[in-house]
Amino acid sequence: FPSHDNKGMVSFMGTDVTHSVFGISHWNAPDFDILVDGKRMLQLFNQVEDVTINYDEDELRLILQTPNGEYKLATVEIKDWFNVEFAGDYTPVGVIPSVYWATSNDQMNAILSGVLLRSNDKIGKVVATDMYKIVEQKFPCPLDIDCIISRRTAQLIEGKVVAICDFGNALGFRYELDGVTVIVKALKTAGKYPQYEKVMPKKEDMDFFIEADIDLFREAIKPLAKYAEIFTF
Repeated sequence: FPSHDNKGMVSFMGTDVTHSVFGISHWNAPDFDILVDGKRMLQLFNQVEDVTINYDEDELRLILQTPNGEYKLATVEIKDWFNVEFAGDYTPVGVIPSVYWATSNDQMNAILSGVLLRSNDKIGKVVATDMYKIVEQKFPCPLDIDCIISRRTAQLIEGKVVAICDFGNALGFRYELDGVTVIVKALKTAGKYPQYEKVMPKKEDMDFFIEADIDLFREAIKPLAKYAEIFTF
């Protein structure tokens, strides 16, 4: 939660080691560089509309003045808590579609529980599979990328991505949310993604598909569903 009053803006940081989320907003605030309970602070902001924030350097407390009274949050003073280095240019890539629902629920398999992000010749792909179902979506992407991001990363940036930057071992995603510039910096998942192209239907295979009423189809398979196991077709 570092504030830079001389620049007329405040930045917010949160991390769970694999993901780091940064928000930058214009805000008239005193100078401080502290760690605060984000969930507790969010609860207070959800309860009141008008909040004035001050920082007590002697007590190391964040003081929130509200119409309902004064709230004090304990803080920890920090310096260089996380390396916020955003060198390099962000490249607009449009919106990454939601495919993470097709990822594996097996947390022991980090590759299949993640989402493949690959691009070449200015065409990007996002792929998710659990070896039973597979989803592929394409989008314009002038940046060459070939990496795996976690399902959590895909959820964080779903429908919001305006720009992307490659940091080597991590990707940076930047978007605007309610006037705040949000940057998600996510570590890449180590490993090689399966060669899913071999099982993807070819164009000629599509001639065998027929349209069906989804409600009738659901009713037809419902009686058999209770006999199926999670790892069978």
